[in-house]
Amino acid sequence: MRHLWSFALIAAVHCTTLPEQVKLRNGLIKGVKQSHAGRQVTAFLGVPFAESPLGSNRFSPPIPVADWNGVFSASQPARACYQSPSKMYDGFEGEEMWNDYNFGEDCLYLNFWVPEQHDGTVMVWIFGGGFTTGSPSLDLYDGRVLAATQGVIVVNLNYRVGPFGFAYLGDDTTITGNAGLLDQQLGLKWISENIGAFGGDSNKVTLFGESAGAVSATSHLLAEDSVNLFQRVIAQSGSVFNPWGPCSDSVILNNTRRLAARVGCSLSDPKSSFFYSPDASFGDFGFAPIPKDKHFFKTDLFHSIATESYKKNVDIMVGATQDEATYFLSYIYPHLGMTFNQTQNADSKDNKMAISNEAFLNIVHNALSRFEPFKSNRQKLDEVIKRYVNLNMTLKLKKSVLLRNAAANIIDDFFFTCDLIAMADRMNRNINGKVYLYNFQQRSSWNPWPDWMGAMHGYEIEYHFGYPLRRSNKYNWLLVEEEKVFANQMMQFWASFAKTGIPTADGLTWPEYQLNTKQAMILRAMGMKTVTDLDGEKCAYIHNEIGLDGFRSCQ
Repeated sequence: MRHLWSFALIAAVHCTTLPEQVKLRNGLIKGVKQSHAGRQVTAFLGVPFAESPLGSNRFSPPIPVADWNGVFSASQPARACYQSPSKMYDGFEGEEMWNDYNFGEDCLYLNFWVPEQHDGTVMVWIFGGGFTTGSPSLDLYDGRVLAATQGVIVVNLNYRVGPFGFAYLGDDTTITGNAGLLDQQLGLKWISENIGAFGGDSNKVTLFGESAGAVSATSHLLAEDSVNLFQRVIAQSGSVFNPWGPCSDSVILNNTRRLAARVGCSLSDPKSSFFYSPDASFGDFGFAPIPKDKHFFKTDLFHSIATESYKKNVDIMVGATQDEATYFLSYIYPHLGMTFNQTQNADSKDNKMAISNEAFLNIVHNALSRFEPFKSNRQKLDEVIKRYVNLNMTLKLKKSVLLRNAAANIIDDFFFTCDLIAMADRMNRNINGKVYLYNFQQRSSWNPWPDWMGAMHGYEIEYHFGYPLRRSNKYNWLLVEEEKVFANQMMQFWASFAKTGIPTADGLTWPEYQLNTKQAMILRAMGMKTVTDLDGEKCAYIHNEIGLDGFRSCQ
């Protein structure tokens, strides 16, 4: 029996030497050879899946790419869609690692990596960036190591961001919103129709995304034209159920009008007159998915959530990092003492971000006043604060890192962790597949931000893409071997879930998340373990006593 099982495993793995030219529905395509640790991968970079969204196509649903003549050379990575890169800490690696300066409107291309040996499993990466920035071609997202070591096909989708992807002027106009989500959907359709030519199986597709990418991935659970295009989802540090995900159409409509006024665009003919320049910044205007449009969310998103009208035949992995909020503090609250000086040592005294009681209360009030129970109820706010810090003790101090930590923990729980746990609860009750929950607690030795920021938002990504194996020179030489082992484990967890619906790594057992046990995996290099009822008491208070279910921070 053991030999039969081994034979079955071998038979399930394709050992594929792709021809120099692959024939697709649109024409012939040629990739480039890459390798990792002696394993060969063919990369197809900058592959078009839609017509250029220029001119009359601007802001509109994407149009499938036309056939091409000759052989398409897929050798140049997809450019990022038009955006305003973050420049708050110019030249600082912790910021620059997320920026891609090769951007433009002609951007609907994807990158993918096909290993010689694979079983047809396809992992589709959807990048984050708050729906305003992001790229499928960041060095961090290079898929060759994940593909080569785990025997999976890795595909990085691209989609329009900012106003180009999420502007909205009304259902009776030509700018009906959610173009960026429709880009993703068309990319998934392209994969479904073409991945077989590379040995991939369109019935073994897993979406995985982080932050806005996780909101996107889970949005496809509720889009009727997406649900048959994938079988599993990994939602990292976000979901469509998080309060900061979708935004009301009235807010996006107002932001679109305000931006149009700023750049001198005529709303009577916005497609042809919309003005932008390399120096234009859209950062002052928030753009995100709206809950109902003509093409993507054909039924109101919140109604679909309330009536549990989403894909049920699906496996879900969901989780957060231990210190989600620390990344955002210096970007959102520099005026309240959360300042970072990139010209000094990251761990210098000036970068500790110790804050006063007054600043702490202002930060918490600013964050939580978005929630209905706190808008006019200071007593409720005080109840929350008491659960995180003893203000009587900190009043004796001029400034305190304890208050900094408490502010981060409150934002963490209210905007990330507890909603993701609630999503695991919801999925466990309502879907037919398996659910897994994690909390990521590894602090990378490469992380250029101050040590106190811990396991930050977005800093699990380097491990499931095998970055320590490809860029080992960036890591502390004393810790790099440990980092490589952990990266291999993370890749195994992610890829085995994509292949089988059960995450495993080096013999480690990751139990399903069940309502009666609520087990979650703590992911870290040393001391990986299973815990029960992760943050249960705090999250029960947030969701039950305060009643935050259904809250939206953007409305």
